[in-house]
Amino acid sequence: MREIKILHMADIHFGRPASGLPENLRDIRRQEVRSAFSAAISYAKEHKADAVLIAGDLFDFADADKSTINFVIGEFAKIKDIPVLIAPGNHDPLGSAYNALSASDCPNVTVFTSKCEAKTFPEKNFAVYGVGFDNEVVNAPLLKKIKVQDENMVNIALVHGELAPKSDYNPLTEADIAATGMDYIALGHVHTYSGIKKSGNTYYAYCGALEGGGFDECGDKGVIFGTVSKDRCALELIPLSRRRYHTIEVDVTGTSTLQEIIEKVLAVTENKDDLYKIALVGERPEKIPPNVIENEIGAFFAKTKDLTRGAYNLKEISVDYTIGGIFAKNVLERMENADENEKADLMRAADIVLDILSE
Repeated sequence: MREIKILHMADIHFGRPASGLPENLRDIRRQEVRSAFSAAISYAKEHKADAVLIAGDLFDFADADKSTINFVIGEFAKIKDIPVLIAPGNHDPLGSAYNALSASDCPNVTVFTSKCEAKTFPEKNFAVYGVGFDNEVVNAPLLKKIKVQDENMVNIALVHGELAPKSDYNPLTEADIAATGMDYIALGHVHTYSGIKKSGNTYYAYCGALEGGGFDECGDKGVIFGTVSKDRCALELIPLSRRRYHTIEVDVTGTSTLQEIIEKVLAVTENKDDLYKIALVGERPEKIPPNVIENEIGAFFAKTKDLTRGAYNLKEISVDYTIGGIFAKNVLERMENADENEKADLMRAADIVLDILSE
């Protein structure tokens, strides 16, 4: 039985702002999304894919700007011998961007509408069934529109949707997936790779976003690539993103100097091309000056949040005949009748005041 070689990607979101970054880095990240897309197209060409499947949210808006549309058309023109099949998603429902794409000189590109259609390739014995969003909200399950026409072919479905019984973004259930009779369903909408899953005899997967768009999209990003046949899927995630986002918690308890804190952070931020959001927790030996750790990391982007507390012993300080001692004694007295939340607030306040007094 013939194996079909596919490249499955989704959620490129051309035009999406890289939130939380300074403007100069946002410009770089926008260009890197294009670079990642070019890398995906090159990968399909180099590895002789039989089809490129894009499961929605190619654009962040239905009316993408002309330069972005021209860029996408130029990339598709590089793989004229490979069919490119697109199912529009909730961010880019059928509209001006896809009208421009369909009107372009890209005969290898198929944009599916909200009516289920099948694009068949008899010479390679496979078919791709696609159905797309025609509105930002689709609360009826689109998968139920899909009916297998020829069970002898390798049948693949392409759709954007949310794996949930109720959703405004094409609700999907595992029962619906199994009922399609597809050999593989290429999904979009979830920005994290799901792994290759199976419901009934149907394999399915979310490929995740092509590039992370923020610190809620950490880890490897890329495309799914491999083969699909009537009885098996040999697919895997191919990381193609330029950078990765990381959210890391670093416990500084037990360190005795600021340099030790810095070394502890550097040990978990080795890739200087990446983006880091670091929460410092635990007891610190001394006040951590603003921006010192970010500068030491030297990454493309790094941001720290200091959630530590000073290693201050309020009981010891309270016996001193100093402003700090009087303050510590007052805090301890107020904590006697405080609940847990109030105690935590008092400790944070004590840290701030004692840090100032220690300067």
